[in-house]
Amino acid sequence: MKAQEVHDMTADELHARERELTEELFHLRLRRATSQLPNPMKVRETRRDLARVKTALRERGSAGTVSAATAPRDSGPVVPRSRKPRTAAASSSKPRARKTPAAGRARRSAK
Repeated sequence: MKAQEVHDMTADELHARERELTEELFHLRLRRATSQLPNPMKVRETRRDLARVKTALRERGSAGTVSAATAPRDSGPVVPRSRKPRTAAASSSKPRARKTPAAGRARRSAK
């Protein structure tokens, strides 16, 4: 599907095409997972066609409801997250010994 074809469609046609492509992509992924997809490039083409349709809808501003992912964020003040206080064991200056399988074998063979 060419970009010009998408831009020539009406909003209703774009919504219908979006639903069709979403369903088609689902079925293609299912067929790919079960190794029954003869042309794996069809998944790529469908994904790109769906992106073209969604872009055209967004450009026109007729995407319908605003989802949480596309909604503008509130740009309030940035508050840093508080950190947990460090415990005495975590803040000791002496580094912990590294546990390796070789060190464990050495201890066991010494017994």
